[in-house]
Amino acid sequence: MKKHLFLTIALALGTMFAYAQNYYVGGDISMIPKYEAANVRYSDMDGKKISNLIAYLHDDAGFNTARVRLFVNPTGETGVCQDLAYVKSLSKRIKDAGMKLMLDFHYSDTWADPTNQWTPAAWTSLTNEELIQKIYDYTKDVLTELVAEGATPDFIQTGNEISYGMLWGPNGTRNYYVHTNSDKNWDRFISLLTQAGKACREVC
Repeated sequence: MKKHLFLTIALALGTMFAYAQNYYVGGDISMIPKYEAANVRYSDMDGKKISNLIAYLHDDAGFNTARVRLFVNPTGETGVCQDLAYVKSLSKRIKDAGMKLMLDFHYSDTWADPTNQWTPAAWTSLTNEELIQKIYDYTKDVLTELVAEGATPDFIQTGNEISYGMLWGPNGTRNYYVHTNSDKNWDRFISLLTQAGKACREVC
């Protein structure tokens, strides 16, 4: 009995220890290529210039994960520049540096958050049925290109800050807003997420 109890405790502790090793440290580094193009200077704690910031984050700052956001057709406003070509290049650099990649699908041309979830302009003429198919096709195409680039995401956010749903309609509208106090639009929202998740599982 004592041996059995000891073995059970040992196995439990071993399992807890194994899970404790799976921690992730990092942040969103989506703007780094833009800053590099602007010749922004980065320095370490001693004032020494950092020539390769992504390598520094992994090798010296302790990052093991980096997050990158993706817009459908980015508007170009402040911080909104991450189209697929941009994301493919940056994601490859992240993976080559030895970090895990978190891809954040905004499913929008601009910032997506709890108060802004506008459908990409190119998608606004689609019916709900077509949009549900579109989010699957778009997600699958993006991930297929990233895999081919050698930049397979390790984590994927299907939507950004989607507290009240996503793809509400044209900019400024809230036709498909969802709320916890109402059943309205929830079936549509769930269908969108289901299709996005299906694409993720098929490719990654």
